[in-house]
Amino acid sequence: MQLKIWLVLALFLLIAWVSKLVYGKVQRAGLMVASYNIRFDTAKDGSNAWPNRKKRLIGELMSHQPVIIGLQEVLHHQLQDVKELLPAHFKYSGVGREDGATKGEYAPIWYDSTLFEAKQQGTFWLSETPNMPSKAWDAALPRICTWVALQHRSDGRLLWVFNTHLDHQGALAREKSTALIADMAAAIPDNPPILILGDFNSTPQEAPHQVLQQQGWLDARATAEKREGPVGTFPDFDGQRPEKRIDFLYYKNLPPPFIYIVDGPPDRQPPFASDHSAVVVGFPW
Repeated sequence: MQLKIWLVLALFLLIAWVSKLVYGKVQRAGLMVASYNIRFDTAKDGSNAWPNRKKRLIGELMSHQPVIIGLQEVLHHQLQDVKELLPAHFKYSGVGREDGATKGEYAPIWYDSTLFEAKQQGTFWLSETPNMPSKAWDAALPRICTWVALQHRSDGRLLWVFNTHLDHQGALAREKSTALIADMAAAIPDNPPILILGDFNSTPQEAPHQVLQQQGWLDARATAEKREGPVGTFPDFDGQRPEKRIDFLYYKNLPPPFIYIVDGPPDRQPPFASDHSAVVVGFPW
């Protein structure tokens, strides 16, 4: 009888150990936060078009059990699809960049409403007139930043989240936009925990990252206790850009992350659920 008990215990421990090896499935207790450029829906993507990958994309993302998700390149009908595919308790903040309502790409922030309540939220344009739909500097397109102040329901702490997608052509616009976001964050009183995440369309050596680092923002990848996945976050659908890192999560007033993950197929080969990979970061809370 005693031998059987030990065998059962050994089997239980083996199963628990194997479960921890499943990529991205089990994480330490804390806040899992994700940033993901999901690629806008366009028919020219052929077999990689949104209708063919949306379920896989949400399934892969939610395998990490994120409680805060910043998405980029989200058209209105994609927003509705995400709403249907995510668990019902997820809510979002965000508007379309063309009209401040439903036209154009969103940079929405989704959050688990069983854990958080949105106390304040909004969107500003990355321009010299941030309170109205606009573009500035050398930007090719209007760009936005969505923000939300989330209050944790159990302990009352506030966490501010900024989600953006910087311009793909204008280097000056990327630098000025980052400085504007940093200024908005710096105006928040009482030094709460703050996250800035999104698609920066720039590598760590370029100006946007220098702007943030000079102001004391910490790169989640550089400071994480553990890292999983490739360096690059923009493999494209063919997997040919494995080292291009343009998606980031910066933070202030939080402990260093216990894990930083760049997600994708286990063998890092196509097909990918998007032309970008999800960046998932776990913070102690």
